[in-house]
Amino acid sequence: MTTWKQSPLLVAGRKRKRGSSMPLTDATASIPYERSARRGAFAAANPRVADGQRLLNTPPHNWRLDANYEHPIGSWTLFANASVSETGKMRLADPIVNVIKSYELYRASIGVRIDRYEVRLFGENLSDERGPTAANGPTLLAGPRPLTVGVGFRVNWD
Repeated sequence: MTTWKQSPLLVAGRKRKRGSSMPLTDATASIPYERSARRGAFAAANPRVADGQRLLNTPPHNWRLDANYEHPIGSWTLFANASVSETGKMRLADPIVNVIKSYELYRASIGVRIDRYEVRLFGENLSDERGPTAANGPTLLAGPRPLTVGVGFRVNWD
C-alpha cells in the first residue's frame, strides 16, 4: 500500500509550515511462515513565516526507512529489524550556533521469540553520530545517544 497526502503541518498565528509526507508500506508473505515488511516515510516542507523568512529550528526534510523480518524455526521465531533515518540541515536562531548539519541515524536488532519470551541483540546509532542535533547556545548542545549495543529481554503478559 502506498499513500500520499499533503496538508498544513503547523499553523500558529501568522507562522505556517506546509509540507508533504509520503508513508510507504510493503508487507510480503511470499514464502509460507515467513513475514517481512518494509516501511518508509518521507516528509518535505518549505518552512517559512508569513513574510517569507525561513522558519528557524525546522528541517526542510526528513525521512525514515524500516525493514522487519520474521521466520519460525520449530517453536522459536527468529526476527530482525533495521532502520535508517535522516534529518535535513536546519537553521537556528542562535547567532553562535547558526546551523545544525543534516544527520543520519542507523538502528538494528536480531533476536528470537519462544512462547511469550523474547531475547534480542540490538544496536542504536550504529554510525556513532555525535551531533549536535539540537543546540541552544554554545554550551547547550545535544546529540543522540552514542553508539549503544546491548541485549534485551521481554515478556509478553497477554
